Amino acid sequence: MEKSQLNNLIRFCFLFHETMDMAWTLQHPDYIKEKWNKYIGFSPDKRQLYPENSETASWLKRWSITNEDWKELKEIIQFIRILNTKSLVVSGGSNKRYKQWSPSDLVEEFERLIGDKSKICSIETGGLHVILEKEIEYWIWQTDNKRDYNLNLLL
Repeated sequence: MEKSQLNNLIRFCFLFHETMDMAWTLQHPDYIKEKWNKYIGFSPDKRQLYPENSETASWLKRWSITNEDWKELKEIIQFIRILNTKSLVVSGGSNKRYKQWSPSDLVEEFERLIGDKSKICSIETGGLHVILEKEIEYWIWQTDNKRDYNLNLLL
């Protein structure tokens, strides 16, 4: 995996994570598509997913999602929902009692729900708020994440 691809995946994950003060259910489907295309750049492999729950149902209703939009976004929404089941950063330091995503975890979950990691856009894309970029830098700087991040670049 190229560094730019891993960075793009990490940026997308931070952008739609609730610990970064992002409620994905308040985001218009066009915004989610725009960011997906910018950072990831390919359509997910179609899988048999049934991501129905109250959070997804609320989002579908809020934005009056068409069947076409839903077909295009269901794997992406499932990925975002699962992404938000664990923390990216733990406030108050690295408290191991909380489950936290590692770079490898993000890559594995991406491949499980979306498809081949080598398809991720290889042109590194910025454009995130400075505060979000600093959170990403801090997250990668953590010893466990830094080792894992570098290992992903070698594989």
